[in-house]
Amino acid sequence: MKQVFKKILSQLGYDIRTRNFLQLHEIRRIKFLNDHNISLVLDVGSNEGQYAQSIRREGYKNRIISFEPVKQIFEILHKKKINDSKWQAMNIAIGDFDGSTSINISEFSQVSSILSATGLAHTEYWKGYRQEEIKVRKLDSLINELDIKEQRILLKVDTQGFEEKVLQGSQNLIDQNIDLLEVELSIQPFYLDEKLFPEMFTYIRDFNFELISMSPVHIDSVRGYVLQYDCIFIKKSILDSE
Repeated sequence: MKQVFKKILSQLGYDIRTRNFLQLHEIRRIKFLNDHNISLVLDVGSNEGQYAQSIRREGYKNRIISFEPVKQIFEILHKKKINDSKWQAMNIAIGDFDGSTSINISEFSQVSSILSATGLAHTEYWKGYRQEEIKVRKLDSLINELDIKEQRILLKVDTQGFEEKVLQGSQNLIDQNIDLLEVELSIQPFYLDEKLFPEMFTYIRDFNFELISMSPVHIDSVRGYVLQYDCIFIKKSILDSE
């Protein structure tokens, strides 16, 4: 009966195939979180909390700490997490120093950055229209304060070109506690001084991590070229032990 049904649909122009849901990057992510007993997600560059809400919908129930430096956006984030006792939010940026700096705030808040936008590939609207003074901390400086020393961690970094600086300030934590690393990497420079995919890929592998999943994030609306990928890496020692 199933074959007859498929044949009828085929004659009508439909192609029915069995779907492997692991083809979806989001499904792979939640599988990784579960399979590797991740007890804490560090959500660096959280914006309004979209990533944290997404992994909650996908079934992640453990602790989340989100970091968002822009005050107005942080207030939106704070309201979203207020009824979630395992979701903490901090109004700071994560970088390679402890101090303060200015962030360029875009009309499209998701692309605000400490770095200056280039306007490449129809992204003129990414450029900041004002600046705001923000606090910056290294993750390595927060290990004791946040009580994350004994956790199994996924570190997610989406900081609009500032990803290398975040990792530079997190080297001790990466070495000791980070099992999974999720980073948004660009093929073309959307920000001045941004490190691009080839260099960042090598940099992350030098931390002894291997790529296990990637998905397009930003695609050129005219040419169809993929310009940014969301990439998930796993610590090589874990991969080798499986």
